[in-house]
Amino acid sequence: MDKKRLFFIGGVFVTAIIAAFSYLLAKLPYLSVVGQLVIAIMIGMLLKTLISVPISLNSGISFSNKRLLKMGIILLGAKLNIVDIYEGGWFLSLSTLTNILIAFVAVIFFAKLLKVDKTLSLLTACGTAICGAAAVVAIAVQIKAQDEKTATSIAVVALLGTFFTILYTSLFPLLPLSKTEYGLFAGGTLHEIAHVIAASTPFGQEAVEAALIAKLSRVLMLVPIAFIVGLFFNKNKEISHCTTITFPWFIIGFLMMSILNTFGLFTEETKSYLQTIAYLLISMAMGALGLQVRIETLIKKGKSAFFACLFGSLVLSIAGFFIVFWTH
Repeated sequence: MDKKRLFFIGGVFVTAIIAAFSYLLAKLPYLSVVGQLVIAIMIGMLLKTLISVPISLNSGISFSNKRLLKMGIILLGAKLNIVDIYEGGWFLSLSTLTNILIAFVAVIFFAKLLKVDKTLSLLTACGTAICGAAAVVAIAVQIKAQDEKTATSIAVVALLGTFFTILYTSLFPLLPLSKTEYGLFAGGTLHEIAHVIAASTPFGQEAVEAALIAKLSRVLMLVPIAFIVGLFFNKNKEISHCTTITFPWFIIGFLMMSILNTFGLFTEETKSYLQTIAYLLISMAMGALGLQVRIETLIKKGKSAFFACLFGSLVLSIAGFFIVFWTH
């Protein structure tokens, strides 16, 4: 076996160890409320801060963060009934568009006050409003953003998404929301799909399903928004320069699994088995995400963007909460 493949396996193995520890820690009192996925992110970030992770392991860590996350999310579709999306009706569509607009405008507003670079502010605004890193990458392709700005935006969104995930899980007992309403709140306001899953998992399948429905509705807005942003940002360039759109195709797999479940093709035992595998894969992805959050980059080059995104996220969380609370 060559060294490249060995290092790749080593990187994946590191994320598997993090997932195993997060699973065990989540069994402990108090930590069980935080949940396995959030703990995995925290372990990854702690390791990133305390030790120097060998660069040679990056390929395996990146694989866990990108590929295994998508595989886990696809498998989670086996627990979701697609009819629930239809039953969300006008409220889900209206609240989705409202949350996206509020988040985008709020982040851009605070970024302008703090004199954040325009490209950086646009990327963090889209990441906050739509679906985290996937949105940042999609928009970065559209506007041909520099890799450094793309990486900084992803780091900002990942760190703040983690912070709000922990905050949400801690505040749930104090919020006047049912599990379904909490799921809609989390799915409508948190940054990454993984953050949404992590924040809703400790409170049962009812919360997870509602959260995924709300988040899925936001993710599906990525393509039209990316195309519009590309056209606007490159209005003085040729149209052909902004027609390539990155779409998270794993969502199709998630929907297909949901459709199969809707038609009753999975037994309860099978769904339980698939869910166990899904959470293992997503825990590995969360550990990898934590390992890739560079605090140094945020401090040196993304400080203003961080605070703009923080204030914008607070506005989104408050607005998202009242939308769900007032409409039940």
